[in-house]
Formats: sequence, structure tokens, C-alpha cells
Amino acid sequence: SDLRSLSALAGVTVIAVDYRLAPEHRFPAAFDDAYAVLNWISAGGLGLCPPRLAVAGDSAGAGLAVACCLAAAQRKNSLEEEENLAQRLCLQLLFSPWLDLRPDAPSMMTEPCGEETAQFQNDLYAFQRLYAPDRNAGRSQAVRAKAGRCSRAVSMGSAKASGSKPADS
Repeated sequence: SDLRSLSALAGVTVIAVDYRLAPEHRFPAAFDDAYAVLNWISAGGLGLCPPRLAVAGDSAGAGLAVACCLAAAQRKNSLEEEENLAQRLCLQLLFSPWLDLRPDAPSMMTEPCGEETAQFQNDLYAFQRLYAPDRNAGRSQAVRAKAGRCSRAVSMGSAKASGSKPADS
């Protein structure tokens, strides 16, 4: 599998989180699952407290990886355990992250607005209402702004990774 290959190539232990999926489980169920596993690992759940942690994900999983890093950074001032987690997070490996689901985002508006684009935008509005009906207002913009501050984000979905350091540094 891809995870076994990644683990062997990097010489690291890879943990795959079996998080709850939408639409059966609404926001923030998937995030809560991913963040709980990250905290468990950081606290020694595997039998040791790792000095460094990385998060990775593909598509929605990449969004969860970013959300976990942001939550750890925001919560580090409230709990000593969370501070250790934030300090241990040293790398994000993001495959095709979709961090802005707003149908009216600038990137959505630059594409030709044909019938398919309009239908896709309508679908996104419907998905937003189903997944997080009360949590969408203003959140996408705040998450996007904070994600830009991450110091070691590597995007495999694009040729450039602005503001990132080389993965081997």
C-alpha cells in the first residue's frame, strides 16, 4: 500500500486514522478523531513519546492534517500537554489539500464560468450546508490565512510550496 511504501522510504512509523466520515457524522467528528489520535500518540500511546511528529493526508485528510496543526498551535497556551504536541509537530506532508471550500473563493472565480462550474459551485453550497450548517460563516477565510503561516508545509499538489523549507532541512 501507499502507507507502507511511505513508511519504508522515510524510515518512520505511519499511523492511519480511521476517522468518522460525513455525511453520517457531521463536523467536527472527523477532526475530533484525528486530533485525539495525534494527542494519544504524542502522549506516549505507542509506548514512547516521540520527539518529533509529522502529519500527512490526501484531499480531505490533508485538510484534517492542517486543522490538527492549527489546533495544536492555538491550544498550546492552555495545556502543557498541548504545548508539547505543538512543539513536536515538525512537518506536514499534504497531497492535494483542499483548504478552501467556499464556492465564491477567488480561485473558483478565475475559471471559465460554464454550466459545469456553476453546478460544481451549487454542489459545494449544498455540501457546506450538510456538513457544517452553522459553522461556515467566516471560517474558511480564517483557516486559509492561518494555514499560510505554517512554517513547514509541503504541497505535493502543486509545483511550488510558498513559505516552506526543504523537507530534508
